[in-house]
Amino acid sequence: MAIGGQDGMVLRELSAAVQNGEPVVLATIVATRRSVPRHAGTKMLVYPDGRLTGTVGGGELESRVIEEARAAFGDGRPQLLDYALLEPARGDPGVCGGEVQIYLEPYMPAHTILVIGGGHVGRAVVDLADWL
Repeated sequence: MAIGGQDGMVLRELSAAVQNGEPVVLATIVATRRSVPRHAGTKMLVYPDGRLTGTVGGGELESRVIEEARAAFGDGRPQLLDYALLEPARGDPGVCGGEVQIYLEPYMPAHTILVIGGGHVGRAVVDLADWL
């Protein structure tokens, strides 16, 4: 089954970034309640240089997701974010009246280790590097 539209474009760009060893964070709406700007399954890519592909709803919600995604480049850990879109006066990022849960999944390039020498010590270092 082919995936089209915005989510298909996001997944194609994710695949290209991973193949090229480019770091990127995939933000996916995994759950919603009541009125929200985008539906569950909607995806957005965030690059370290600030480029975006897709959207998770725009406005303050999206700004906060981008901020959290950019922070994820530092530690490379996935995280689950919960946002209420009820009262901006109390700090909520919207007024739609619903709630949204977004999963951030960093894709970081693999590190390369260069081992010079093929002796017994070099082979042991290669074996240890497989654990990284």
